[in-house]
Amino acid sequence: MSLHTSFGVNSKGLGWVGVLVLGFVPAVVAAPACHHDDAVTKTATAASVVGPQDSHCGAKVVTVDPAVCKVSPAPDGGTGDGGASTADAGAGGYPPTMSNAEGDDDDCKYRIKWSTGGATTATTTKTSSLHPLHGEETGGAGTGGDVVFTVTLTNKKDGSALTGAPINIEAFLDETHPSLNTEQTSKETTPGTYTVGPVRFDVSGRWTVRFHIHDECNDSEASPHGHGAFFAQIAVQ
Repeated sequence: MSLHTSFGVNSKGLGWVGVLVLGFVPAVVAAPACHHDDAVTKTATAASVVGPQDSHCGAKVVTVDPAVCKVSPAPDGGTGDGGASTADAGAGGYPPTMSNAEGDDDDCKYRIKWSTGGATTATTTKTSSLHPLHGEETGGAGTGGDVVFTVTLTNKKDGSALTGAPINIEAFLDETHPSLNTEQTSKETTPGTYTVGPVRFDVSGRWTVRFHIHDECNDSEASPHGHGAFFAQIAVQ
């Protein structure tokens, strides 16, 4: 309210004070800013999916030759995709995803065994935003639970431990829903046994987890490059 005060003298010589109301001006009170925090804490666990034991290699064993790591496959593809026939190949030319927690890699070079140790290896992740959840080709920024995998690798030719092998993990719920971005590391804790991750999962479900071995090498018949995929039941809370 706006007030105007004036002073005057009445007919009897007495002073008076007049208050003139000029108008009403509503007071503007600044409302506190709405603070919305998208940060969410989640945890994730991964368990193997029980099913028929994979046998795509049969009696086939491929001996790795480190010397051909950087040698490109033949133009006709004759030296690539060593473990599977076209009829057996799944999405992306890979053999079908395996059940259980142990099996041969796609090219029949290595034996892969994986675990996570249940809830004890699931870690809590807190990030600042829920969006975007996914990029077009790779996982985007987002909130989820991190899982670190333990991977044991042996050579199929003699059962010896595969040492010094860089490993990275590709995980996806389906062809349009990959895992969220993280900075994965691979550490060999004992000969042939590695801790790999973290892998960040944002929703529960049956995921495909593909282990890539010696990804720095070309993917050819005798190259150290290998890969194998397993189903993993993911629970995110």
